Amino acid sequence: MPSKSNPNLYYRLVDLCLALTLISLVVGIYDYTVAVADQSWDRTLDNRFSTLFTSLGILNFILSMTIILATSLRDEFAEALWQKTAGTMLRAMAILPPFAMIVMMILWPLAPELPSPFDSYLAEDALAEEGLKLEDVTRFLGTIETVGKYWSLTMSVFVFVFQWHRWRARS
Repeated sequence: MPSKSNPNLYYRLVDLCLALTLISLVVGIYDYTVAVADQSWDRTLDNRFSTLFTSLGILNFILSMTIILATSLRDEFAEALWQKTAGTMLRAMAILPPFAMIVMMILWPLAPELPSPFDSYLAEDALAEEGLKLEDVTRFLGTIETVGKYWSLTMSVFVFVFQWHRWRARS
């Protein structure tokens, strides 16, 4: 049950998480489009903004996890929305990955100017000094990065779907 002092805490956390997700999305799209236009895959945002948005991303990650896991913050209406959102997410997880793979297989050959998402950001020279093979490190870091991105993305999508169901229930 929500606390007696602030029964809307759960909804405020969801609202804050959605706002942070939207800010991250806008910045990410900007960063990606500038990088594609410049043909450089270095980060286009300077260090001040990069640090700020990394901090916001970590906060958003923690808030998303709290929203999903903290049953004690939800009232009956929020619990019903949570259950409905979980059902929607499960159906989407069954349908979207194969659809996304098909779209990627079609689009990558049609857009050769875009780099492969498997390109390495690591300098081969630095790895050679440590006696490491670029392929091994790239595979490992790529796997970690991919799991982290999809973990974060899944929680952000949960927040979007929760807000969608909340909006639909109130209208």
